[in-house]
Amino acid sequence: MGKKPKKNLKKVRKHFKFNLERVAKHLGKIVDNSSVKDIQEATLNIALAIAGYEAFHNWKGSLLGPVSLKLATTQGGTPPVAQITGVAGLSLLGLALITPYEGPLEPIAPPIIPSGTRESCNADCERLYSQFPALVSKCQFECRKVYP
Repeated sequence: MGKKPKKNLKKVRKHFKFNLERVAKHLGKIVDNSSVKDIQEATLNIALAIAGYEAFHNWKGSLLGPVSLKLATTQGGTPPVAQITGVAGLSLLGLALITPYEGPLEPIAPPIIPSGTRESCNADCERLYSQFPALVSKCQFECRKVYP
């Protein structure tokens, strides 16, 4: 096996330094040309993107806030469809933040009828389905049928 070629460190350092200077120059131009309104708008868009991600736990949710804000603040249009859509999107984002999604309300499986006496069956129904009141009553109804 031959020797591995060594990288020319001077070229790498020069290239890295050149790229850093270019980035610094562009950032300076961006800061010089931006106004307070631009900074506020960027901050609001970032905050809405974070809120959308927190609400929907998905990167797609982070798109909802900035796009809805842009639609809600558009000008013109005889029927204000874009504005209504934007306000609806922002409302959806707000509702999703105050009422987080916790999964389906009921399990898919039918209620299991425990064995034993009617009283133990009712107690087991309450213990098994304590989070789902509708299933507790269904299970207890089945207990009454099985254990008269």
